Amino acid sequence: TNTKEAIKRFEDGSFDCVISDSCRHDGKEVDNCQAGFELSSQIRKLDDDVRIYIYTDEVNEKMKMKAHKVGATAITSSPSELLKLLSD
Repeated sequence: TNTKEAIKRFEDGSFDCVISDSCRHDGKEVDNCQAGFELSSQIRKLDDDVRIYIYTDEVNEKMKMKAHKVGATAITSSPSELLKLLSD
């Protein structure tokens, strides 16, 4: 439900991959549309290998560059692309 909880669960468990929405409330009244990028960055500090996918409603080149910069494996707005990424 939020980045803090996701990091705690990640530290306490073992995961093959992480899927994060790009926008979340994160306990605030308005959406934090950087939440997925922030989570990716924090997870990368803990694990260099886990696959991280950011799911969002629309992807542009700027978002692709930012996702790469924070260590996300991929960013997509397509459910079928996400399923394909998960099956690879």
